[in-house]
Amino acid sequence: MSTHSVIECLEGIQASRLGNIRNIYVYLPPGYHEQTARHYPVLYVHAGQRAFGPSGPGNETWNMDQAADALISSGQIESLIIVGITHVRPVMHNEFYHFIAPERGCECGLLRYRL
Repeated sequence: MSTHSVIECLEGIQASRLGNIRNIYVYLPPGYHEQTARHYPVLYVHAGQRAFGPSGPGNETWNMDQAADALISSGQIESLIIVGITHVRPVMHNEFYHFIAPERGCECGLLRYRL
Protein backbone atom coordinates (compact mmCIF):
# COMPACT_ATOMS: atom_id res chain seq x y z
CA MET A 1 0.00 0.00 0.00
CA SER A 2 1.20 3.51 -0.81
CA THR A 3 2.62 5.44 2.14
CA HIS A 4 2.29 8.85 0.46
CA SER A 5 -0.70 11.11 0.14
CA VAL A 6 -1.52 12.84 -3.14
CA ILE A 7 -2.95 16.27 -3.89
CA GLU A 8 -4.80 16.50 -7.19
CA CYS A 9 -5.96 19.73 -8.81
CA LEU A 10 -9.25 19.89 -10.69
CA GLU A 11 -8.77 22.95 -12.87
CA GLY A 12 -11.37 25.28 -14.32
CA ILE A 13 -14.45 24.05 -12.46
CA GLN A 14 -17.51 26.12 -13.41
CA ALA A 15 -19.40 27.38 -10.35
CA SER A 16 -22.64 28.08 -12.19
CA ARG A 17 -24.53 29.45 -9.15
CA LEU A 18 -21.69 31.91 -8.48
CA GLY A 19 -20.96 32.72 -12.11
CA ASN A 20 -17.24 32.02 -12.00
CA ILE A 21 -14.55 29.42 -12.59
CA ARG A 22 -12.21 28.09 -9.91
CA ASN A 23 -9.78 25.31 -9.09
CA ILE A 24 -10.47 22.59 -6.54
CA TYR A 25 -7.64 20.82 -4.72
CA VAL A 26 -8.24 17.30 -3.42
CA TYR A 27 -6.07 15.59 -0.79
CA LEU A 28 -6.13 11.81 -1.14
CA PRO A 29 -4.73 9.89 1.85
CA PRO A 30 -2.01 7.24 1.69
CA GLY A 31 -3.37 4.04 0.16
CA TYR A 32 -6.33 5.73 -1.52
CA HIS A 33 -5.62 4.37 -5.00
CA GLU A 34 -5.10 0.83 -3.71
CA GLN A 35 -8.30 0.74 -1.62
CA THR A 36 -10.83 1.51 -4.34
CA ALA A 37 -13.83 -0.01 -2.54
CA ARG A 38 -13.28 1.92 0.69
CA HIS A 39 -15.49 4.85 1.69
CA TYR A 40 -13.81 7.91 3.20
CA PRO A 41 -15.12 10.84 5.21
CA VAL A 42 -14.69 14.16 3.41
CA LEU A 43 -13.67 17.52 4.86
CA TYR A 44 -14.52 20.57 2.72
CA VAL A 45 -12.30 23.63 3.17
CA HIS A 46 -13.01 27.20 2.06
CA ALA A 47 -10.07 29.25 0.71
CA GLY A 48 -8.63 25.99 -0.60
CA GLN A 49 -5.67 27.71 -2.25
CA ARG A 50 -4.26 28.03 1.28
CA ALA A 51 -5.01 24.48 2.44
CA PHE A 52 -1.93 22.78 1.07
CA GLY A 53 1.70 23.86 0.54
CA PRO A 54 3.95 25.22 -0.67
CA SER A 55 3.64 28.76 0.57
CA GLY A 56 5.06 31.77 -1.19
CA PRO A 57 5.23 35.51 -0.75
CA GLY A 58 1.74 36.75 0.05
CA ASN A 59 0.30 33.22 0.07
CA GLU A 60 0.52 31.43 3.38
CA THR A 61 -0.31 27.76 3.66
CA TRP A 62 -2.11 25.83 6.38
CA ASN A 63 -0.20 22.60 5.51
CA MET A 64 -3.35 20.55 6.01
CA ASP A 65 -1.82 17.72 3.99
CA GLN A 66 1.14 17.46 6.36
CA ALA A 67 -1.12 17.64 9.43
CA ALA A 68 -3.46 14.97 8.02
CA ASP A 69 -0.51 12.71 7.10
CA ALA A 70 0.90 12.97 10.64
CA LEU A 71 -2.48 12.38 12.33
CA ILE A 72 -3.33 9.43 10.08
CA SER A 73 0.08 7.76 10.47
CA SER A 74 -0.08 8.13 14.29
CA GLY A 75 -3.58 6.64 14.38
CA GLN A 76 -5.17 9.76 15.86
CA ILE A 77 -7.64 10.11 12.97
CA GLU A 78 -8.88 7.78 10.27
CA SER A 79 -7.97 8.37 6.65
CA LEU A 80 -10.01 11.10 5.01
CA ILE A 81 -10.32 13.12 1.83
CA ILE A 82 -9.87 16.90 2.04
CA VAL A 83 -11.44 19.08 -0.66
CA GLY A 84 -10.03 22.60 -0.85
CA ILE A 85 -12.35 24.94 -2.76
CA THR A 86 -10.53 28.07 -3.90
CA HIS A 87 -12.09 31.49 -3.77
CA VAL A 88 -11.94 33.81 -6.74
CA ARG A 89 -10.57 37.34 -6.75
CA PRO A 90 -11.90 39.93 -6.87
CA VAL A 91 -14.61 38.94 -4.43
CA MET A 92 -17.85 40.25 -5.88
CA HIS A 93 -20.11 38.85 -3.14
CA ASN A 94 -19.90 36.65 -0.07
CA GLU A 95 -19.79 32.96 -0.98
CA PHE A 96 -20.13 31.69 2.59
CA TYR A 97 -23.80 32.45 3.19
CA HIS A 98 -26.89 33.37 1.17
CA PHE A 99 -27.77 36.72 2.71
CA ILE A 100 -29.26 39.33 0.43
CA ALA A 101 -28.61 42.81 1.78
CA PRO A 102 -31.66 45.05 2.00
CA GLU A 103 -31.77 47.96 -0.42
CA ARG A 104 -30.36 51.22 0.90
CA GLY A 105 -32.94 53.40 2.57
CA CYS A 106 -35.12 50.43 3.51
CA GLU A 107 -36.54 51.07 6.97
CA CYS A 108 -38.46 47.82 7.28
CA GLY A 109 -35.72 46.05 9.26
CA LEU A 110 -36.44 42.75 7.57
CA LEU A 111 -33.72 40.61 6.04
CA ARG A 112 -34.35 38.27 3.13
CA TYR A 113 -32.56 34.95 2.60
CA ARG A 114 -32.28 32.75 -0.45
CA LEU A 115 -33.23 29.12 0.12
